[in-house]
Amino acid sequence: MKKKISDAGIFEFAPLVILRTPLLPYSEWKSNTQKLLHRPEFRTALQTASPSLYEELIKKDFCFEQLSEKARNSVVKYHNRVCFRPTPFGIMAGFSVLKWETSPLSVSSFNDCKVHLLPDFGELAAIFNSCSVARPPSFCYANPTIYKAGNEYRFITGRKEQEQCKTNFRVDSIACSDWLHSLLVLCLRPTDIHELAFSLSKILDQQLDYALDILMQLLYVQVLLPEGLPNITGRDYSILLNRDSLAISNNMHNGKYSIPKFNNLYNGFQNKTVYLNMERPVLKGGLSQEVKMDIIDGLKVGRLLIPCRELPSLEKFRKRFLEKFDRRSMPLMEALDPEFGIGYGDLLQIPADSVLTNGVKWNGQSSSEQTLFWSETVKFLINKLCSGNRIIKLEEADIAILEEEAKDKNGIGSDAPGISVLFRRCNDGKTYIESAGGVSSMNLIGRFTPFNEEIGHQAMLLAEMESSHNPEVIFAEIVHFSDSHVANIERRNAIRDYEIPILTGSGVDSGHRIAVNDLFVAVRGNEIFLWSKQLKKRIIPRLDSAYNHSISDLPVFRFLCDIQGQGLRSAYSFHLKDIFPGLKHYPRIEYNNTVLSLEEWHIGKGEWKDLVQMSKDAIRNWIEKKGLPRLFAITGADRQIVIDSSQDKDLGVLSGIYKNKIPAVTILREFPFAGPPAEKNIKDTSGNYYINQFIAQLYNRQETYRPLDGGILEETTSTLPKRTNYPQDGWLYYKIYCHEGSANNIIGNYIFPLSTELENADIISKWFFIRYNDNGFHIRLRFLVKEGQLQEVMEKCHAVFAELESAGTVSQIQTVPYERELERYGKNIINAETFFHIDSRLAACYLHYCQRNWDQPEYYALVFQSINVLTDKMGLGLKEKAVFHEKSYESLRAELQQHTEIYRELQPVFRKFRNVMTLLHHSLDGNKIVKDEFRRFQASLESFDFNKEISDLFSILPSLVHMQLNRILVCDFRRQEMIVHYIMWKHYISLFHRTKDHTE
Repeated sequence: MKKKISDAGIFEFAPLVILRTPLLPYSEWKSNTQKLLHRPEFRTALQTASPSLYEELIKKDFCFEQLSEKARNSVVKYHNRVCFRPTPFGIMAGFSVLKWETSPLSVSSFNDCKVHLLPDFGELAAIFNSCSVARPPSFCYANPTIYKAGNEYRFITGRKEQEQCKTNFRVDSIACSDWLHSLLVLCLRPTDIHELAFSLSKILDQQLDYALDILMQLLYVQVLLPEGLPNITGRDYSILLNRDSLAISNNMHNGKYSIPKFNNLYNGFQNKTVYLNMERPVLKGGLSQEVKMDIIDGLKVGRLLIPCRELPSLEKFRKRFLEKFDRRSMPLMEALDPEFGIGYGDLLQIPADSVLTNGVKWNGQSSSEQTLFWSETVKFLINKLCSGNRIIKLEEADIAILEEEAKDKNGIGSDAPGISVLFRRCNDGKTYIESAGGVSSMNLIGRFTPFNEEIGHQAMLLAEMESSHNPEVIFAEIVHFSDSHVANIERRNAIRDYEIPILTGSGVDSGHRIAVNDLFVAVRGNEIFLWSKQLKKRIIPRLDSAYNHSISDLPVFRFLCDIQGQGLRSAYSFHLKDIFPGLKHYPRIEYNNTVLSLEEWHIGKGEWKDLVQMSKDAIRNWIEKKGLPRLFAITGADRQIVIDSSQDKDLGVLSGIYKNKIPAVTILREFPFAGPPAEKNIKDTSGNYYINQFIAQLYNRQETYRPLDGGILEETTSTLPKRTNYPQDGWLYYKIYCHEGSANNIIGNYIFPLSTELENADIISKWFFIRYNDNGFHIRLRFLVKEGQLQEVMEKCHAVFAELESAGTVSQIQTVPYERELERYGKNIINAETFFHIDSRLAACYLHYCQRNWDQPEYYALVFQSINVLTDKMGLGLKEKAVFHEKSYESLRAELQQHTEIYRELQPVFRKFRNVMTLLHHSLDGNKIVKDEFRRFQASLESFDFNKEISDLFSILPSLVHMQLNRILVCDFRRQEMIVHYIMWKHYISLFHRTKDHTE
């Protein structure tokens, strides 16, 4: 049955497609290189791509044979590139804009191509720097990265050494002062520097010149930044600079020239670097609608084969944030501070197994177990590989198998608001999906927006679609560059309404710039949220550029870029070598008319060394023996050389491609995009055929980002209890650092007797403890001391601590302020502390008297019974209890990135612990104290009216249960917590069904 376009699911195709083609038709590869050197378009391509090579050509009067061997190899590689490689690079390749339509596509020849010309961004930045030294800026503003850290302000600065393109970033600091605070408040937005100097002179009670000198110093150290920093979004920076200061011809700005005219113009500024893009006009026709069906098929299979996984750096950040800040919302810059926050990218260790987790096979436990999640898919693909076929054709029956196996196995993740698909048309009419995915449909087309109004308009339209389908969030463009040379390809229109500039100029007005220090970060559930304090909305950062942000060494930039893909499926393209690395041969994979992965041969270093020593006939025999097609590409490290094995010249190119270091593996890939012309190829008016590469944009018709009720910044009013409490305020808080294996002994045999003594002496009113792992495992112990009793309580505590230290049981004890979790409990914090008190007393009593080993199932009896009592008191019936524990289990399973099949591992654990659910009152006979304490716990809950005293009851129930579990579970806490919820879910749902059947 023929598919419909609607089979794309939630995605819709944008109306325009971008085509990329090399400068010359691929038939020109057979041309003599010497003759090609006399053609002006090739000379210009060489001149703009490699000025040093061009200089050598001039010296040798463009005589190919007189060039050095190195130069000849370079010219041949450029010859190959202008015929076979469509990736934009100067005028060696160009772009076109076309529509989806059925009539055959025809493009102009190279003589009718248009060259878009801009001054090099590095030169523009150098002009700005020289101008800023010569005269002060008219306006300036506070560095948007500045934040308070202790007694100083910290901020990011960027410095570039002379003759370097790359900027070096670091965190600098300046001492806090009242006058500096007042100044920073005055210039949150760009402010006239003379008005600012006048205000500062009043603040300091000094002369105007003195205040202006202070401002100049603050500008130099980058506490303040000048308005008019080089920008890579919006109106091109060459327009914004004073034209009189440009040492480049004004004609260069965004000029649009034919190649012959450009050749003449370029000679006028040979010593100036420029940024070029070539546009090839479409004369008629477009891309067939049938190609959409091929893309849909590719996305369908990619969804089944590619798992959705979170970045490890984000996952580690989320875990560390919860450990240090829990539900608090923190200024982003403070959270990323390695001293006061948690930094970004640090590693965490997982504790040892417990009886609950022992024997359970977890995803990602070791490198050898990474493929567990893929087991059935891998088995399926191995069977296909074992067939020995050079082409694996997936049938509908295969897709049905993959769909069955992929249910709930691709991890959590929503489809992004938009994606890009990079694809090619093969000679045989098939469509090859080169790459597909991303988190926005604009990341591959941003670089073309300054040069073509249609592309710019489509980018704006796609941005509007993303916003309209996600009205509860603000999409904000990340604007930053660290390398002035790379910044050329990052220049793009201001596509979005809001931008987050990082030490960079912005393409939007100051009212639509979001300062980095305006951003707050919080974790809710398994998700990291960014929130603008000023705009009072959730912020979704976007980088509409193909720049590889992972190479940046600036943590805040990497974090903002990484969080783009949080919770999103960002990959749909499929390459067999990603699942089976290290093979020598990979077959082509097809589904219907779509090529998912091309055939590849991976040649080791030793074999390649032998190959390049062979004669041309021996090389041909080697190619034939390998089964290589006539046309194949040598790829890797941003290199592509296409070889036509029927040509002697190409065999020479093959043997000479590596003159210095031969890589460990050389990849040869079939190249089915040239050869005998077919109607699917791109041709010009003269009938010449071109290599093609297309970019399609798809947008999501559904909402991706859920609203965040109430935001993450809850106002703390005077009606809420005090957040920070010192010992003199009544709360005495100790951190007791120890090995986690010693914690039960310390809690049961030291803390419990101590707290009982303090309670009996009536010198404390509450106490509670939790286990924690932040900068080392420790017990957090808090006492609410009665007025006038602090000294006595501290003396009794220190006597116990001295005993622990002398025995070597603890490594360190700290006294710190008690920071209440107002974001989690709000006005219910006092009642929550009362619950923590009665629960801690029960847990410590249990550990003191029962003395069970935590590797025995009976140890967990109190866990199940105490949670059961709590949920009973809250009025939950069997069904409500089952739902609560099921949701808690599923949330933890997703957090721990465990597939749904983990339940098979947990069923034996459930059977082992099923009877423990009722053990408490049967196994503690003879231990009257613990039984009495448990009854006391129940009575306390009876007298505690949750429904009356705690608003929004079920929003804090998970937190109360979480704390109950924390006080008993010894190690590997989150995994044990997940398993406890699983056991209780299965227990209650079983009871519910039995009770229901009995009632019926």
